[in-house]
Amino acid sequence: MWLCKPTLCAAISNAGGMGNLTAANYETEEGFRNAIRETRKLTDRPFMVGITILPSVRITAGHHQMYLRICAEEKVSGIEVSGDPVNKAVGPEYIDMLKKTGVKLFHKVGSVRHALHAQKAGYDGIYAAGIEEGGHPLDDDVTTMVLTPRIAGERMKQAWDDGDVDVAPMMVGQSIGLIQDVPTCKELLERMVKEAEETLREGKQAVLTSWLRWGICPQI
Repeated sequence: MWLCKPTLCAAISNAGGMGNLTAANYETEEGFRNAIRETRKLTDRPFMVGITILPSVRITAGHHQMYLRICAEEKVSGIEVSGDPVNKAVGPEYIDMLKKTGVKLFHKVGSVRHALHAQKAGYDGIYAAGIEEGGHPLDDDVTTMVLTPRIAGERMKQAWDDGDVDVAPMMVGQSIGLIQDVPTCKELLERMVKEAEETLREGKQAVLTSWLRWGICPQI
C-alpha cells in the first residue's frame, strides 16, 4: 500500500521478479487504468495487481468490482486477492469474467479450509500466508512454515488417489527414473523374477569365463 505503484512494480518485474501493483492506491477508474498502462510502459514483463477485499472507510464494494473489471479489460497477467473471496464478495461472475480474458486469479490464505474454498471457487492458485506475515493474516496463529505443507497436502492426497502428477508434488526417489511403464502387480513380480534369474545366470557365466581366462578349473 502506497509503495506498490508503477515505478516499483515495473522495477521488480524488470529485475526478474513478479511486480505487484496495489489497486487500493487508486480511487478512480481513470487513475487505476492509467496506473496499469503506465506500468506497461515501464516493463514488457508480467506483473500482478493486488486487490484487498475488506471493509474500508475509503474503498467500497463498488471499487472492488471496478478493480476486477478493469483488470479483465486490461488483461493483466494476474491478480492477488486478500481478504474476502471474490465469489462471495462481488459474485462468481467476476471469476468467470477474469477466466475468459486469461487473467490468473490467486488468493492469499491463512488456512487449509480457505485454500480448499479457493480451489472450489475456480481460483488458479493460492499464496499460503501465516500469522507472521504483514497485512491481514488470518488469526489462526499458524505460521507459513506449518501452513504451506498442510495445504500442499491435501493436494498430494488427491494426486496419490487419482494419479494426476501435475496437481501436486509427489514424494519419490531417483529410482522413479527407471520406470518406463505401469504393469500390474502380477506382471511386475513375474518380470522381477525373470530379470533376477537372467542377472544371476549372466553373472555366473561371467565368473566362469573369468576363471577360465586365468586357467582356473573350478569343481562345479
